[in-house]
Amino acid sequence: MVDVCALAYGQRTGKDRERGLVTVRQRILFRFDLILAMLARSGWYPAIAEATQRMVDALSARWTDVPGMPVYPAFRTPHATSS
Repeated sequence: MVDVCALAYGQRTGKDRERGLVTVRQRILFRFDLILAMLARSGWYPAIAEATQRMVDALSARWTDVPGMPVYPAFRTPHATSS
């Protein structure tokens, strides 16, 4: 979680930048979502889950133009071809 916060801190100003197939902001929001899912499954650390959710809400409100994380190309289902 510290890494995600560090990334978010670096992205608080300025514009988003590409890193591989997605943007840094997409990665940040995706990683926070993973943290929230793990905390929800385990039921542990509800205060951390609440703080993380507040961070996601704040960043999502600020970064309104960030699309969701796409499926990595190797894991996409192939399109059916017509014969």
